[in-house]
Amino acid sequence: MTGSERTSIAPGIPTVAETPGLEGFNVPIWYGVFVQARTPPEIVTRLADATAKVTADKAVAASLEAQGLQALVLREQAFAKLVAEERETWNRLITEAKLKLSE
Repeated sequence: MTGSERTSIAPGIPTVAETPGLEGFNVPIWYGVFVQARTPPEIVTRLADATAKVTADKAVAASLEAQGLQALVLREQAFAKLVAEERETWNRLITEAKLKLSE
């Protein structure tokens, strides 16, 4: 319940953002398909088209919804923007908290 909205599978469970003092908390869980940087554009487009087709299937959508998930297909540029924004956000938070990797 870390996203900004309650899930359809458990609408009675409040989100973290509904906790006093944590308003605005929004850390949604997302999944993505990545390829190597030098993958030919036509292959990237073909993979994106296939992913969009599969997630649009009613049976797949129902299966995802039963797990509290919702398919949101982002095309290449929009997905790259999301990844860049996530990287920037987490880098800032890690830096501000002075977190370090330990062995």
